[in-house]
Amino acid sequence: MRHAVLLIVTALGVFPDAARAQDPVPVSAEWVGKWRADLDTAASQLERFHIDLYHTVSRDRFRVAIDSLKQAVPRLAHHEIVVELARIMVLIADGHTRLTLPLADGVEFFTGHANTPPPHVPGLAFRQYPLRVFLYDDGVFVRRVSTEHAEAAGMRVVAIGDHPIDDAMAMVAPTIRHDNAQQVRYLMPQWLVIPEILHARGVIQDMERVRYVLEDGNGRRRDLVLGPVPAGETVQWTDARSGSGDLLSQRHPGVNYWFEYLAGERLVYVRYAEVRVQEGRETIEEFAARLYRFIDQNPVERVVFDIRGNVGGNGEQNRPLLHGAIRSDKLRRPGSLFAIIDRGTFSAALMFAMDLERHTPVIFVGETMGAKPNHYGDSRRLRLPNTGLTIRASTRYWQLSRPTDRRDAVAPMIPVPVRSADYATQNDPVLDAVLSFRPRPGQAAGRWSGVLGIRGRNFDIAVEITETSAGWSGVLSIPALEVERATLRDVVVQGDEVRFTWVTPRDSIDFVARAGAQRLIGFGFYTGFFYPVALERAEGREDREQ
Repeated sequence: MRHAVLLIVTALGVFPDAARAQDPVPVSAEWVGKWRADLDTAASQLERFHIDLYHTVSRDRFRVAIDSLKQAVPRLAHHEIVVELARIMVLIADGHTRLTLPLADGVEFFTGHANTPPPHVPGLAFRQYPLRVFLYDDGVFVRRVSTEHAEAAGMRVVAIGDHPIDDAMAMVAPTIRHDNAQQVRYLMPQWLVIPEILHARGVIQDMERVRYVLEDGNGRRRDLVLGPVPAGETVQWTDARSGSGDLLSQRHPGVNYWFEYLAGERLVYVRYAEVRVQEGRETIEEFAARLYRFIDQNPVERVVFDIRGNVGGNGEQNRPLLHGAIRSDKLRRPGSLFAIIDRGTFSAALMFAMDLERHTPVIFVGETMGAKPNHYGDSRRLRLPNTGLTIRASTRYWQLSRPTDRRDAVAPMIPVPVRSADYATQNDPVLDAVLSFRPRPGQAAGRWSGVLGIRGRNFDIAVEITETSAGWSGVLSIPALEVERATLRDVVVQGDEVRFTWVTPRDSIDFVARAGAQRLIGFGFYTGFFYPVALERAEGREDREQ
């Protein structure tokens, strides 16, 4: 299922046109003045502290939006003003600049690395329905639900109220701060279970009673009617996971960084869940020293950093892990270093990924990241005096790549779909994609296709390696660079390793790769840059695409 519609963040007007069964209770006359003053404060504080507030939206458009909301305040309820202010801040097009939602106690959604104080507005708290959904490549599915509705776990969400799910997401999307479409996909599941957001955007008419239309694997539909979780009540959850698998990524919940050695694979798996030191635990510097000492002293052929769902922290603390990867001779061998990424890889975690991209032959596996290589960050917290709401303004521009790098995201070299069935059966196809790469002698010959990374850009590439009576030969094609079946020079195959030289009109690049039954992974090295390559045997790839 494609969800490109999620980035249409300004297509809907200031307020949705969807009809409601009842009008919201507007704020009191006292709060009209307080809200208008806070909106002026928000605009002025953002202008003062954001390093480049109008890099995307014009000042006139931003101010018109603020003024329109000020005029509308007397007709709106508190939660509607909050949601509309969130939408206006999305116009800034900066994933770190945002309005922090005033979530009720017990709603465990991430709102920042520091605690946010409650607002001053009496009763203003965004609640939750006892439901957790996720946006997979094959649709929106229920991951968890309160135990009294256990039969709904694992079902597909096809509508919310009278709105098909794609329409509902399009209505909500304009309020989700983001660097790119992947960050919208990452945050969307939270927005879809918050009553105040769904109501303010016109998806539902009654916050106290929402109808989710669900569908099972046989196409049978049922209505799931829910009310918000009462204040102070703890939800007893039923999870959609039914398999008995032991997901490696979840073995040490709540620990920000740890590693395990898979001796049979000669692989070290490093889980890097948050770039933040935890009180009472070893520092990242101590952890890195222990990690690379283990790699040096044991038969390790591959290392994989799993930074899925890592929304960042303090990027300066990445350095020991990066420097160790640069120094390690074992991680300079082709196919020795992988990083698993997804839509939740953001901020300081993206910094770590970008440093790996620039200084090591890393192969990214998984989903496209939810952040830009060059982006605004280091947000400063600003509190509005009357409402007590917290907004954040980016105070720095991080150029983690070349000035000419216009990518809005970092894509994997080996993409792996995220499907609902894998969650239900506790499979990890992304880690499996890494584990399945097992270099073996005698596998280099054949046709291979995949991507070549050149300074952050992934180019489609096809390589053909052939053994003849005179030795080894090969050709290479890169359509985007108008390279068609260029003859490779000095093709040498030794065991599972293949070396060749690609001669360009200006220079030549020497490549080294290792071949397995289905993948050929390696890199070229030229003027201090790694040019990683991740290829798949073309015959198998063609069969799967048919």
